[in-house]
Amino acid sequence: MIDITKATYENNDQLLDLISHCPSGNSLVVRQERFGDFFQRQQYLDHPRTWIAWDGDTAVGVMECGLHRSSLEGEIATAGCLSGTLVDPAYRRLGIPLKLLKACEGYFEEMGADFGYCSVAQENLPYLGLLSQQGYMERTKIQQSIYLETRKSTFDGRVRPMEEKDLADVAELMNQIYGRHDMFPGYTAESLAESFHNLPGFSMEHVFVADSQGDISACLGYWPVSSIISSVVLSWDPKLRALIGAARQIKRWIHIPHIPEAGEAFRHCIAYPMAYKHSPRELEPLWPAVCGMIRHQELGSLIAYHIDSLGRFAGGYTLRAGTRVLLMKSYTGSEICRSNPVFIPPME
Repeated sequence: MIDITKATYENNDQLLDLISHCPSGNSLVVRQERFGDFFQRQQYLDHPRTWIAWDGDTAVGVMECGLHRSSLEGEIATAGCLSGTLVDPAYRRLGIPLKLLKACEGYFEEMGADFGYCSVAQENLPYLGLLSQQGYMERTKIQQSIYLETRKSTFDGRVRPMEEKDLADVAELMNQIYGRHDMFPGYTAESLAESFHNLPGFSMEHVFVADSQGDISACLGYWPVSSIISSVVLSWDPKLRALIGAARQIKRWIHIPHIPEAGEAFRHCIAYPMAYKHSPRELEPLWPAVCGMIRHQELGSLIAYHIDSLGRFAGGYTLRAGTRVLLMKSYTGSEICRSNPVFIPPME
């Protein structure tokens, strides 16, 4: 008999033990480690909640959820975020994900969420099928690219670290670029500062701006997600392994970050925030500065979801690391429009 209960901090050690033997991924199969605090990852969400599936006293499955301010078709909305679904391999095919999903959706209904969403690896057909059966619809695909910087870091005279006085300008840049995107909350200087504060392991010192005599034309930052979650590599898919082999050959004469073997931790950062005033070209002077800081702090590789707009000037080596499907479901009965572009939150 599988029981579903709300997690508390008293369950921290059991949850850490559970995720340590639950592999995830397809192109890149990893095992998560969360450095002693399972719940730290959720601090970016409002009213986070974790549900545990139990077989007696043994935790055999987990799903995380929470709410945050978002938008849908130009209107402010409350989004319910589903994430962190893991089931002990010995307990798969027993309907545990559906039970956990129902618990999350009941919570979303209680809290007044307008819609729910989650991202799933494109190869995870069983979970995609389950979500489809429960009314979730594909909204967009997220191409994940691992970027390996090959050049020495340089600092253009226009580039400097972001300061508190820049919050209003950076918020305006982001509103200008993403204002018509679904799932973009819209920012003021105050709400942007709060969102930075709520992203675990992130701060304003991780962001650079292009400043030409007081005119902020672009911003680019990096979220060192490996500071709160480490992913230990179990295996790479054959195509990626071939690309990695080629990258290791290149590494003989060009410096690129270490590419982990099976059993090693895969350290990475997420490119965020990323915005510009007129053209992606305005990000060009920021790119080597950001990659240089990642290399200097030995934070591993950079993962970007907009690499196609950056590849024209990035100048490094890119590994296509797989595709995730973003799915959405309306909880208000209204139909979700599929034509609007979608803002991808950094935690996705």
